[in-house]
Amino acid sequence: MVEVGNLIRFILCYTLCLVYSTWIGIGLLIAYIFKRDPNIWTVKERPTPPRALTSNEFGEHKFMRVNGYRIHYVEKGDKTKPLILFIHGFPEFWYSWRFQLNEFSKDYHVIAIDQRGYAESDKPNTISAYHFDKMVGDIRQFVQQLGREKFTLIGHDWGAVIGFRYVMRHMDTIDKYVMIGAPPSEVWHKLLFSSVKQFLMSWYVFYFQMPFLPEFTTSLQDFQMFKVMKHQTEEELEAYKYTFGKEGALTGPINYYRASAKFLFPDQPLKRPEKFAPGLYMLGEGDKYISPDSGKMAKELYDNLDFKFIKGANHFAQQHKPDETNRLIREFLEKPTPPQSLTNNEFGEHKFMTVNGIKIHYVENGDKNKPLMMFIHGFPEFWYSWRFQLNEFNKDYHVIAIDQRGYGDSDKPSKISDYHIDEMVEDIHQIIKQLGHEKFILVGHDWGAAIGFRYVIKHMETIEKYVMIGAPPKEVFDQLVTSSLKQFFMSWYMFFFQMPVLPEFFTRFYDMKSFRMMKHQTEEETEAYKYTFGKEGALTGPINYYRAGTSSQPDPPLKRPERFAPGLYMLGEFDRFISHDSGILTKELYENLDFKIIKGANHFAQQHKPDETNRLIREFMEQEI
Repeated sequence: MVEVGNLIRFILCYTLCLVYSTWIGIGLLIAYIFKRDPNIWTVKERPTPPRALTSNEFGEHKFMRVNGYRIHYVEKGDKTKPLILFIHGFPEFWYSWRFQLNEFSKDYHVIAIDQRGYAESDKPNTISAYHFDKMVGDIRQFVQQLGREKFTLIGHDWGAVIGFRYVMRHMDTIDKYVMIGAPPSEVWHKLLFSSVKQFLMSWYVFYFQMPFLPEFTTSLQDFQMFKVMKHQTEEELEAYKYTFGKEGALTGPINYYRASAKFLFPDQPLKRPEKFAPGLYMLGEGDKYISPDSGKMAKELYDNLDFKFIKGANHFAQQHKPDETNRLIREFLEKPTPPQSLTNNEFGEHKFMTVNGIKIHYVENGDKNKPLMMFIHGFPEFWYSWRFQLNEFNKDYHVIAIDQRGYGDSDKPSKISDYHIDEMVEDIHQIIKQLGHEKFILVGHDWGAAIGFRYVIKHMETIEKYVMIGAPPKEVFDQLVTSSLKQFFMSWYMFFFQMPVLPEFFTRFYDMKSFRMMKHQTEEETEAYKYTFGKEGALTGPINYYRAGTSSQPDPPLKRPERFAPGLYMLGEFDRFISHDSGILTKELYENLDFKIIKGANHFAQQHKPDETNRLIREFMEQEI
């Protein structure tokens, strides 16, 4: 069936090649007959390069031998600073990055290359030498010869296609990446055969399969086609005409399309990296070659990828609207870099799962054949709050710590109603189903405990044991806050959090000093929280848990299970947010439940006193049922 599909695509590809070639040929003939303009065939001789291509205005011109080919590049900036490598597309060369070379050389070591087949770089004769996997290899070896372990990669058009491919294969070498004007090849292929708009936008891809004719028509009327780039000066336009006016200068670039006729057929999926570096994909607002639908599809394929439009720009955005393009690139590059503890696999493997339409990030560790222990964080926390437990219990359990919806790297719904406690209960239930477990151990803290207690009542049949820390069931809390003056005053923040905007502002106040109340053991641990909650909109989802949880009407009582699994409820000895009276009330509501105080611990016990917390959890887990 696959072979038949590929045969149909092959026939379609070369049929369209003939159709477009015939159409263009007839159009040229008609234009010549009726206009009788002899200049239509003329290409002006340009023996002398424009000054912009010979001066060092944009950087120093150099060469490097890569995979047997001499590659020309332009280099600028301090070599001790981080490297940005720019990869051009079609029909471009290093000069397409002139505005970026001047802008980013102030803060980076910047290099723009001529890809093989282009401008001053070598031009292999065989079409197979231009498959984009070969260019991925060129980038890899080029960076190795520079002696760099990591760098920022920025690509446009074919440079973006190649760049996305490089990122997927060599993510370990990428700090950040920006791709402009073209999606990953997998996305383009899917769009080509599912979107009429993209199919029609891609007519030239089929036409370029024809030998000779594309080179001829591209050069007509003294390279009239270069005017689509909307160059700002005549000298800029002349730089292109001089470069591509040389004998054979167009064959290499067009061979990228010919070598990738298989580009029209589905590739074998590449092995996904364990964790993705931060990425940005951008399209010109007026791009006539790539559908905006590619943005959403690229984000689904590449984790940690943002998508933006460049206002007022055409396909050649970095040249057409350089100031806006540079602003967006700089804004992206200057976003804080996550602490190492959030990007390496010290605490487990980072993964994603789509649950109830929400993409949930989680960290997984331990033997998958062992019993599952799932950790649910509270406010203001994320998966990282369970780092000590992930390392402790992965020895004997398959452990998972999630970012709840609205937190960390998980999706952040915009509606307050999406943060009702019952929504999170169902998230947990769906995660367990997708993991293929019938029973598991649930451990929650703060909001994670409130949600956990709710889950236990609703889905007791899936619970082996459970441990809740730092918050009682919602019913107990509601009772205490209206009957205990002490709990009422301890809960002041819940009333404050009903205010829009202001809670987010004050939580960020003074470099998010509030996170110090967790009593982290190292500065890096505090920085992990500041980085995560310092992102735009990162606090609204978490505070919406409180906004969604306030109701003038008490919740109807849930149906009690016939039998309760063993449970443990714990509070820090010096918890300033939850009254110890909640222990007795919770034991009355939940049968087979024990209550303990974690000596010396504050509210964030699993982080503040991890050894004591882990000891009590392990002691409970080892008790016979």
